[in-house]
Amino acid sequence: MEAFISYDKYIVKETLSSGVGVPVSFDEEIAKRESCRRRNVESYNQWMLINIPDKSLFLDTEKSMKYQTSEVFQCLKSRDFIMTLFLSEARRLYVSMDSKLSNDEDKGDEAKRLFADFSEEKFNNVISLPSGLDLINFINERCRSHDLAKSSALLYAAGIKGTLYNDEKGQRLLMFNAAEDIEPIETRKEALPDSKLIL
Repeated sequence: MEAFISYDKYIVKETLSSGVGVPVSFDEEIAKRESCRRRNVESYNQWMLINIPDKSLFLDTEKSMKYQTSEVFQCLKSRDFIMTLFLSEARRLYVSMDSKLSNDEDKGDEAKRLFADFSEEKFNNVISLPSGLDLINFINERCRSHDLAKSSALLYAAGIKGTLYNDEKGQRLLMFNAAEDIEPIETRKEALPDSKLIL
């Protein structure tokens, strides 16, 4: 999927309420206006046409969790994501199960059933959140260090490429791992008469 980014912002991470990553735009005008001219170095603005993963792989911060894409659902339903997000509860389940079951054969079958039920219950908790932004906040609250970069990394590890959000400029995408997921197509340049000039 094609998008645009200011040359100045290429691979430069920002911390937003929707995560930590690199903001890109579907609107070329936004990328143009976010680029700067440097006196005595460049006499023009530069921005890039880029290729990024499909929009369906991004968590929509404004939509209810129930209306996210099926691709996002698949990522959030993964056992690794659920077990990492609810790690302390999963450990408690394992300890309680270990003390209740003495027969190793029973343990294996019962463990599978219990962890499947646990995963389903926790996934339902996740998709009952009011919005994608609420999910970001929920993950960040559960993160011991409350580090938004780690919360973004957890979603990325599950397969979610970033977040879809709106700001005063319009609809944007925040790329969690721009180095991996942005493929430059071409650099464009033009002197914009009313653009910012860096001295």
